[in-house]
Amino acid sequence: MKNDFEKIYSKLDKFMESKNVTENNMQNVLDDFIKQYNNGTLNVVETSFDKAMDKFSEAFEAKTEKKAIKLAKEAIKIDPDYIEPYLFIIPYEYEGEKVLTEIDKVLDREEKRLRKQGYFENEGQFYGIWETRPYIRGLHQRALVLLQYGKINLAKKQLEEIIKLNEHDNLGARYVLSAIYAYFEDEKSFNKLYKKYSEKNLFFLVPKMFLYYKLGDSKKALEILKEVKKANPYFIDMLLSDELDDIDSIDYYQIGEKSEVVELLITQDFLINSSAGLLKLIADNSKM
Repeated sequence: MKNDFEKIYSKLDKFMESKNVTENNMQNVLDDFIKQYNNGTLNVVETSFDKAMDKFSEAFEAKTEKKAIKLAKEAIKIDPDYIEPYLFIIPYEYEGEKVLTEIDKVLDREEKRLRKQGYFENEGQFYGIWETRPYIRGLHQRALVLLQYGKINLAKKQLEEIIKLNEHDNLGARYVLSAIYAYFEDEKSFNKLYKKYSEKNLFFLVPKMFLYYKLGDSKKALEILKEVKKANPYFIDMLLSDELDDIDSIDYYQIGEKSEVVELLITQDFLINSSAGLLKLIADNSKM
């Protein structure tokens, strides 16, 4: 589960509070925690947050939507400050603009709580701090909803904020952001992001190819197409196929495999659909 990290570190915080931790014995205390955690002998008081996370985890195992929502609501009752059950429920209980309104309410409340507790002093490291992870995931959810609703510039601003708060970008906001920069033909911002992360994978190469085609450089776009084929040999055939039209999401993807192409076609569809001319160019040069 995505919140296993939070569960462990919540327990670690409680464990450290019960010990007389100094700089000299810090490593020994950590080693003792790991040993007790692994052999099942760890005995720390469970917080309401711990209990809420456990209850929320049950929602993902529920066999029906109704049961999942019920378990998420139970998690909220256990700890009203735990935001992920709220965010989980919203798409089931609201539609259209109301979805964004409710997401904003949850995230605004959480931002105020985190600011009050001083967490925004750790700008750039939010996913490395377990208490701020749910907030970053919530911002990412909001960005994807904005994108789904066609509010691409607002999604861009949200993704830029995510990267500002969490420079390591564990959720891959940079990949969708690169596609947005290509969509807006913003070469300067794209190249700055590309340089920052220095990744030659499908999620950067495809937007780069679209960017230069949109800027009128078909020759460069075709040169990048060669890099795309090396990065993932399945890309062209799957891009030009109609078989993926009904796929909404996948649980995970693997670099260089078909699942990576599926993930890209889902998350960057707004960019791909914006340039039928490049699709024709790729089809005409697919054997190059």
